[in-house]
Amino acid sequence: MIDQSLAIGDYLPASSFIHRLDARTKIVSFFILLYCAFSSNTSTTASINLMFIMALAMLTSVPINVWTKCLLRFSPMLVLTFALNLFFSEPGFYYEINGVILPIGKNSLSHSFMLTLQLLSAILLALILSFSTAPSAVTSAIEWFTTPLALVKIPTSEFSMTIFLAMRFIPIFQQELQKIRDAQISRGIDFHSGSVLKKGKRLLGIFHPAFISTIRRSEMLAQAISSRGFIPGQKRSHFSRSHISKADIVAIIVLLLYSLLINIADYLIV
Repeated sequence: MIDQSLAIGDYLPASSFIHRLDARTKIVSFFILLYCAFSSNTSTTASINLMFIMALAMLTSVPINVWTKCLLRFSPMLVLTFALNLFFSEPGFYYEINGVILPIGKNSLSHSFMLTLQLLSAILLALILSFSTAPSAVTSAIEWFTTPLALVKIPTSEFSMTIFLAMRFIPIFQQELQKIRDAQISRGIDFHSGSVLKKGKRLLGIFHPAFISTIRRSEMLAQAISSRGFIPGQKRSHFSRSHISKADIVAIIVLLLYSLLINIADYLIV
């Protein structure tokens, strides 16, 4: 059963079609869909991309309330993005209601809506990748993609290991923040009342112990890696190796066709 209290960036094991795809396929698919999302020139194609990505999110078998919880954390950023572009982009034709001219233009509203949809699509894609792919699989895929860099003496193994540790400690840091926040709430500290400045001061107070706890866990991890004989620069073995299956090839072909069709539709609509 999926733990619905997991932090953003955690891997949620399941047996869905997307989970069974190779990590390299999912990384390539991530960039294909990210290109489709940000190359859209109209709100229509941006909406189509978002609906397609939402359909992929449903294929991961992750409960809807988990998606809702994660997206609500990004809601202030989405609202801020929409508001800033609404008032600071080219307004175009201003709307008028009962003789009153609104400070909102047709072009700025369309641009804000499209940019918000693109940002939401990118967030969903990142969540799909993290929820459906184990960090170790992502590390192996990155190491595979960066193999040609080894020819110019770039330590690709250490680079992929750094990416792996960064991916692991993002949710760990979030979990430490949540634990300390819950502990402070149990002691009577209210994080919801007061002015924005007071709320900010209360939140800053929990960052220091969270950093200390995370650093302590990183030291324990370093000792564990060292005790297992990890030597930087040495070739490492793998317990299991992934293979590209027919499903991976079909998925890439489908996404390439989708990318072609969405670009044609974007051109025709403009």
